[in-house]
Amino acid sequence: MRKIIQNVLLIGIVFGLGIIFNTSTSRAATLKSTSPDNINNGGNWVTYFPNLTKIKSHNAYMWNMKHTKKIHNLNSYKNTDWYIVQTFTRTVNSKKSTYFKVTNFGKKITGLVYGGYPIKAKVTPITSFNNDLSYKNYLESSQTQKLARGLMKLFPNSKVTLKLSKYIHDNPMTETDVTSNQPGYTSNVPGYKDVFAPEKAREIFSPQTLALSFTTINKLSNYFDTHGYNAQKRASMKDYELGVYVQNAVSTTANDKNNMPASTPATTQIEFILAKPIN
Repeated sequence: MRKIIQNVLLIGIVFGLGIIFNTSTSRAATLKSTSPDNINNGGNWVTYFPNLTKIKSHNAYMWNMKHTKKIHNLNSYKNTDWYIVQTFTRTVNSKKSTYFKVTNFGKKITGLVYGGYPIKAKVTPITSFNNDLSYKNYLESSQTQKLARGLMKLFPNSKVTLKLSKYIHDNPMTETDVTSNQPGYTSNVPGYKDVFAPEKAREIFSPQTLALSFTTINKLSNYFDTHGYNAQKRASMKDYELGVYVQNAVSTTANDKNNMPASTPATTQIEFILAKPIN
C-alpha cells in the first residue's frame, strides 16, 4: 500500500513539473518587430512563393499575429503569391528565429510564418535558354510563369518559340506601335509576317491585376473575343508562332542571403506576340 502511494506521489510530482516546465517555456517566448509595417508596399511588390524544397515533407503553418494559434498551412497554398509586409524576431529560451508577416495579393489572408518557409521569387533570364524546348519546359513548370501558361492556353495550337520570345523581350511594345484599325502593331519582325501583338490588350496587365492570373487571362480572353479573335479563331492559328515573356513583380537576380523584400527590387515586364514565320 505504501509503495502504491509513493508511486502516485511520484507521478503527481512529475506531472506538476511538466506543467511548470511548459508554462515557463511559454512565458519565455517573445515576439518583437524588426521592421516597419508595410515594408513591401506600393507598386514595387516583391513576390514570394512557399519554399517547396523546405516544406514539402512536413506542415508549414501560418500563425495569428500573436503566434498563439495556427490559422493556415502553406502546403495548402503552393501556387499562391505571397508578400512580406513586416519582419519579426521570435525568441524562445534565448534562441532567435526570423518570422515574416505575410499576406496574399488581395490581403484576404494575413499571418506569421517562419522565415525559412517563403522564398523570394525570381525568373530565369531569357538569355539562359538556347532552344525552344528548354524555354517551353520552363514556362510550363516555373512557379513564376502562371501568367505565361494562361497566355499559352489562349493560343493552344501556336508554337512557343525562343526566337520570337527573345525578340519581344528586347523590343517591348509602346503605344506608338499600335495601328488605328486593329489591336496590334506593324513593326517589322525579322523573319516574320502578319504580326499580332496587341498593346491595348496589355493594358489589362495593370499593377492591380498582375497577381490575379486567372482573372487577367479571363479579361484577355474577353478582349480577344470582342476583337475578332474568339476561341475558335485562336485555335486555328496553327501557322503562327507565339513569343511570350513574363517577369511578374519578381527579380532575375539570385535570392539574397537574408531573403528580405527590400534588398532586391522587383521588376515587371510582360510581353507577348504572334506572327507567321516567313518560309
